Order: sequence, then C-alpha cells, then structure tokens
Amino acid sequence: MHPEYDLIIEYLRSNPVIEPMIYTNGLLLREHITALGDIPINVSIHKQGYQVTLDNIKEYIEKTGKNPTMHIVRGEFSDDETPKIIRETWKLGEVQYHPMISEDLKVTPRYPVPCQNPFYYLGILWNGETVPCCHMLSPGDFSMGNVFSHCLNAVWEGNPYESIRAGRLEGTPCATCQIYRGMKSLR
Repeated sequence: MHPEYDLIIEYLRSNPVIEPMIYTNGLLLREHITALGDIPINVSIHKQGYQVTLDNIKEYIEKTGKNPTMHIVRGEFSDDETPKIIRETWKLGEVQYHPMISEDLKVTPRYPVPCQNPFYYLGILWNGETVPCCHMLSPGDFSMGNVFSHCLNAVWEGNPYESIRAGRLEGTPCATCQIYRGMKSLR
C-alpha cells in the first residue's frame, strides 16, 4: 500500500547484507510481481478476498516460476472449509497451518519453541514501522522504530531490539508471549 513500495523492494534487493522475505495478504501481489523478483514471499490466506488472492498467486507463479509459502490460521475458515482450502492452496505451494496462534500470543503452545525472532527478524510494515515478530502486523500495536525516520541499521541495533534480546520485556508484547517465555526459560 505504500506509494514507494517498489523502491523499498529495490533497496532491499540491492543490499547484500539483507535477506528479505515478504509477508503479504496477497491482495496487491499482482501489482508488484516484477519488483519482487526473486524475493521469497509468504502469503496469509484469508476468507475475505480469498479468490483474488488465489488468482494473484497463480499469476505470480506463472510469471516468476516460484511458489510462495502460504499460511492459514485456525479459525479463518470454518472447520468444514479448512480441509478444502488447504487442498486447494497446496496445489500452488507449501501450506503451513497454524492451529496454535492466538491474536495476543497469551496461549501456551503445546510444544513451546524458543523464540529467536529478536535475533534474526525485522518486519517492516507499510507505514515504515518495524516489528520484531510476524505475529505483530498491525501498525501502532508495537514499533521497534520507523525506517522512514531512521536507517534500517539504526533500528536493528537500537535500544528496543537490544532490550528484547537482553530479556528486558517491560512494556512490550513479548512480556506476555508464551513463545518468548520459552526462550527466556532456557537462559
């Protein structure tokens, strides 16, 4: 949605240190296929706009020869619809079904996995806000800094990231995240 999306993608592609990966709902994928080039994409499959997303994914595959990874979260479709949706999307690429994700990450996962996101993940939202986790994709929920007012390295090496990496979680969504707590308990 950002008016300079293609320029941002070009910057990411030109920087040898950055290994970009795009997370999208796929609704505007068609408009940016050329700019994405060889960047791996992950598409969240949602009920709203489902057919448009599928059509865009098919065009992406046709033009690039690459298959995206698709993510479906439990509850997005009814229990009756989910198997059909998984079978349909599986034809287009890898499908990951997330039965344990909750909106606020306060549910203890059945198999806790230590969180490594603060050490390797930096998500950039459409408005330039950055987030340390792919579960925080709503602007204003929590920001590690803004790439339009600070350079990418300044955000990555800034106090918010360093605090989370050091386990200082007060005032962050990570403080109540059971996945992050898995990492904390291993220290």
